[in-house]
Amino acid sequence: MDKIDIDKVNEIMAIAYQLAEIPRTGYVKRHVQEDSIESIAGHSARCMQIATFMLPDKLTGKFEEQNSSEYSKFRIILLLAFHDVGEATVGDIVRGTKTEEQVNAEHMAVKKFTEELFSLPARSDWTPEEAFAVWEDMDTKNPKNINARIAKEIDYIQGSVRYFYYCIGNQVKFDNNDLLEWLNEVSDEKIKTKIGRHIRKKLIYDNADFEKLGLNEILASQPNNS
Repeated sequence: MDKIDIDKVNEIMAIAYQLAEIPRTGYVKRHVQEDSIESIAGHSARCMQIATFMLPDKLTGKFEEQNSSEYSKFRIILLLAFHDVGEATVGDIVRGTKTEEQVNAEHMAVKKFTEELFSLPARSDWTPEEAFAVWEDMDTKNPKNINARIAKEIDYIQGSVRYFYYCIGNQVKFDNNDLLEWLNEVSDEKIKTKIGRHIRKKLIYDNADFEKLGLNEILASQPNNS
């Protein structure tokens, strides 16, 4: 068995510890109680849990997609594990507001991280170049790789689910406009895969905890959903 470079492992873990100290900006912006705000590391962990518990081993039958043969549950979990590591360098910036300099800095940070992580012996069947390329695809508006696409959808879904739990826990002041904004985060425009829509349905639309929020009623009241 190849010897593991423990210094390299510690360097990778140090980034994970940094992410545990950075709050999710979207919740800060919406005045979630400070001691309850999810960290970037917490977000990544919950995304990985969704993927672990809800993704099938293969995309067959009702979940089959055009490029299902490229699907890998393992790679999606790995991608979600490091998809936000660049924020240890640039911070958690609200989507759509990053400067070109911040985008470049984040990409450089993720490239360095994937080079370190996927050069460790026996970590996965991904090369550093492949891992970074799939992350870059996930970072686009419409990923082409099936694993990047599903990971991005889980990223969106987890954010909305977490916010709705803040609402039912009375940890944030909200109104129907706030709820609609987070429902739009998981609209059909963003959640396009069959498995992504299944996960969205189970975690949001069919969630008994969220019934008191009236999410389905709010969604049905919109012109495109009536």
